[in-house]
Amino acid sequence: MNEQGDTLGLSKIRRENGEIVEEIVFTRQFLTPKHSKLAEASRTVMNRESDSQVNFEVWQGSKMVFEGATYYDSKGRVERQVQVVNNREVMVHHVYDKDLLVENYQVERDGTRSSTQLYDYEGVDEHGNWTSKLVYVGSDKISPEVVFTRTYEYY
Repeated sequence: MNEQGDTLGLSKIRRENGEIVEEIVFTRQFLTPKHSKLAEASRTVMNRESDSQVNFEVWQGSKMVFEGATYYDSKGRVERQVQVVNNREVMVHHVYDKDLLVENYQVERDGTRSSTQLYDYEGVDEHGNWTSKLVYVGSDKISPEVVFTRTYEYY
């Protein structure tokens, strides 16, 4: 959300037989200083290969911008993700503490580490699910780049 409380983006998922097969991400486009709309930014199509691997393609409009595979650990958490962008392959690693993602970073084919993101969790609901996540770009937690807020409906 921005300072005025407007939603800057959201995502919608589509499931088949309980499995996520598509995610569409929308971002706010400002038409004038006072008028804006949410527009589709990207669409990710997913295909489960096994319990530990899901292949994906990311599209912007009619153009596929990258593809790859996500690998999961025995707890179902993302362990690593291979991304192929413009014939360049990178590996994104995920680090957890007490089942919460606390860091991810990218490793180039030559072994160089880059694109670190750190995560802090500020809010937790009565069921123990996080409700506010701060995302810091880089290896220092100076000022969050993004704040995610989520709500749950329990039945």
